[in-house]
Amino acid sequence: MAPHPIRKLASGLWLASRRETCCCTVRRRRARSLIVNHVLTLALLAVSGSGTAATTVSVDVAETSVTFNSDAAVDKVEHFVMSDPARLVVDLYGASRVRPKTAIPLAGPFRRLRSGAHHDKIRFVFEAAGAELPAFSIDKAARRVSVSWQDPTKRPAAGSQPIPRDVPAHLVLLEIIDANDAAVAERVRSDALAPIADKWRYQVRIAVRPFSRLAEMRHFLLPRPDRLVLELSGVVLDDRAQSFDLRDGFRRVKVYATPRALRLEFEIGDGPLPRFSIFEVPSLEYIVVAWGVRDTGSEQ
Repeated sequence: MAPHPIRKLASGLWLASRRETCCCTVRRRRARSLIVNHVLTLALLAVSGSGTAATTVSVDVAETSVTFNSDAAVDKVEHFVMSDPARLVVDLYGASRVRPKTAIPLAGPFRRLRSGAHHDKIRFVFEAAGAELPAFSIDKAARRVSVSWQDPTKRPAAGSQPIPRDVPAHLVLLEIIDANDAAVAERVRSDALAPIADKWRYQVRIAVRPFSRLAEMRHFLLPRPDRLVLELSGVVLDDRAQSFDLRDGFRRVKVYATPRALRLEFEIGDGPLPRFSIFEVPSLEYIVVAWGVRDTGSEQ
């Protein structure tokens, strides 16, 4: 017996409504799943972001120094000098924000401090007021970097002649200072670089003359073997490559010339990179690499 037309129509409508109900249920389930996944993704991003908060650097300016204080340890600190015009550049890797953001006027041998944010660092640029940079030193700690300087006191001697521009700088002396030796410590504490000897146990003193021919100085780290590299552009090595044994942090230093610059490679010992500082003293025509902080009884 054939179904009644009305019953057939009703059955068809019922089946259609069931299919629509099932489709709506599937869509609702998919929507709920998407919402839950989106919420979980946002939560994970929030948690991971809280662990990598931006490192902020604040700038404190004194009469003859600038101190960069960070709210977390920076990855590394590098500095180098540039000419035409004379500038000192300090890079703080791992920092992402700086306060204040505007350029800061300075007095004396530096006229202005500029800063700029890069994808992996904050760069600070000290602009010299004159044609040459003053004598400066950089002290590096985990959350603090201090740049200090002195007003230039050099005056040309009477009857002196300017140095021709084609005359290169020469490394005329490389001296290893180990202040654990009482006689050495007594001698260096009374010389012109005594403030460095008061704080650091070990020094490599590099005399470059004429210092005004030093085009650029920069330093960086290289792996395998781990070493600190100091490059001096525009400096000539008269002698062959040399190597000197060191101690307590650096195993040895190798000095050699490349077509681009004079290189000093400080090979790191078995432990981590020691705390070090690089001093540029144009008034005495010296560059000093120092490490091994003395225990002065005060916080470094």
